[in-house]
Amino acid sequence: MKEELNEPQAQHGFAPKEKEDELEAKDKRVSLDEYLEMIADGERRLEYHNGQVIDIQSATRAHGRICTNLTSLIDAYLLEKDCDVYAGDRELWVEKCKKMFYPDLVVVCGGEKVKQMSKNVEATINPSVVIEVLSDSTEMFDLTTKLKCYKTMKSLKQIIFVAQTDKYIRVLERDDEKDRLWHDMEYFEDDENIPIGDCNISLKDIYRRVEFNNQPERATEV
Repeated sequence: MKEELNEPQAQHGFAPKEKEDELEAKDKRVSLDEYLEMIADGERRLEYHNGQVIDIQSATRAHGRICTNLTSLIDAYLLEKDCDVYAGDRELWVEKCKKMFYPDLVVVCGGEKVKQMSKNVEATINPSVVIEVLSDSTEMFDLTTKLKCYKTMKSLKQIIFVAQTDKYIRVLERDDEKDRLWHDMEYFEDDENIPIGDCNISLKDIYRRVEFNNQPERATEV
């Protein structure tokens, strides 16, 4: 702060040119149409947060292994069910929040409903289960803003958060009778079974071959 006050521009109430550029980039907002053009080719995972675009990248080995385990385990349970599981590549549009998310896993049961966002982009609007593998850079956002948005989706029955730094899983499940009531459960023992939709999957299997020594993931603004 003292260094900034010693600069001539700051003394007259103006930030240095470098600071102006930094602030301008930080405050940059894009329209939904601009965002849809950015993801039309399907090459980048970009989340849309009501005008702000976040680039989801640099997954750790632990993150990748957990997602692989969950996908194979859930898919095996769903072979005879009218359900589909998507791993990290399915856009989810939350109408009330005007946000586009890429959950690590999405389970859709009873027939998928989509919203045609543009000519080349469609998004799921009726998930049954969403699963997020937490990272240092996104954990606070996932457990606050994103969680609140997910709860506005009427089709959603479960929201599941999976830690990648230790064995810990949090399951929020919507009450069958009281729509706005969510039951919050935590699991951290190897012999515990995690209810995911109609599946019961052991915590030990979810963390199979996971090493808790990776560098933290990064999520950066575009």
